Amino acid sequence: MPLPNNRRATRPRPTVRLLAVLLILSSVLAAGPAQAREWLVLVVDRSNSIDDRELALQRGAYARVLRDPFMARALKDTMVAIVEFDTRSEIVVGWSTPADAADIYEHWSPIGPRGATAISRGMSDALELLEGKPGRRIIDISGDGRDNRDSLGLERLREQATGAGIEINGLVFGHQRENLEVYYAGKVANGFVMGVDSLDHFEDALRRKLTQEVLVSGLLP
Repeated sequence: MPLPNNRRATRPRPTVRLLAVLLILSSVLAAGPAQAREWLVLVVDRSNSIDDRELALQRGAYARVLRDPFMARALKDTMVAIVEFDTRSEIVVGWSTPADAADIYEHWSPIGPRGATAISRGMSDALELLEGKPGRRIIDISGDGRDNRDSLGLERLREQATGAGIEINGLVFGHQRENLEVYYAGKVANGFVMGVDSLDHFEDALRRKLTQEVLVSGLLP
């Protein structure tokens, strides 16, 4: 039985629906590229407790994971920066796409001897990089030891990050892994902490860690 005329009139015609879709698309395109909705600072321990081979393993793992097709898709709206720390801290990769960050970091070489473990210096640089950035902000810290330069400063920076809504997650490795997980959970991170016994397994752990962060952030469809 045919519907009454007034009911037929309320259903949009295909042409009307198509015009509505085109209007939405044109407004999106006119707005320009989408803004990053996630800012990720990778903070990497390069202190003298990590030898050259282990540092190379870390760098290679970060570069490969950032290029990984799955991670590239998951991090498509994320800007990445990389900080290395020992006694001093250094921004070795400024804000870049994941692929560009991988290319820059893979060919980076530190100059001069490496010093003690100053997590606080790396976190300080990370907070400066994230200042004023909109959207979700994350600091990822990887290391094999405790801060032995400014532990009180580290606690203050952690409180500052927490107050600003910045997540800090940790990835610890080495023979003191279990004790370090407890230390990072209590003194460094305000999010989650993962541990790995050996740097030979660091890449798999890093991939799991970034995947967990991406899933929590809801970037995957």
